[in-house]
Amino acid sequence: MSKKNITVTDIILPIISVIIALGTAFIFHACGAKEDGSFMNCHWAERVVIGLGILMTFLSCAHLFTRSSQAKMGLNLSLAAVSVFTALVPGVIIKLCMMKDMRCHTVMRPAVTVLCAVMFVACIINIFIHNKKGSNQNVDQTAV
Repeated sequence: MSKKNITVTDIILPIISVIIALGTAFIFHACGAKEDGSFMNCHWAERVVIGLGILMTFLSCAHLFTRSSQAKMGLNLSLAAVSVFTALVPGVIIKLCMMKDMRCHTVMRPAVTVLCAVMFVACIINIFIHNKKGSNQNVDQTAV
């Protein structure tokens, strides 16, 4: 029976994912509704980031509970790709407000970018950690 190989970065991934999803919804959210009740583009960028944060939460929880080094590698690669995509949503994929001093430019976009960069770096570190562990397990299995 093999023990679980849980590293610090395995625990960091779900925490960052939850912060991206819930933080975007409640703390560093985009601009509110206009006076007529309609929403600006930044509202929809916020919603996409929340959805991608939820996706990253599911992927990172799956990563936390899986034992296979190959599965962890695949989940790390997908989390890294989703974090890059999520960072590009506000301002690149979905344009934000025209005025640069609006909340979406000054709060939401920088927060999402920094959190996604941290997530990406944690995924890359995790890839190296689990790649090393996976190669050590393969050496141990071939020796038996």
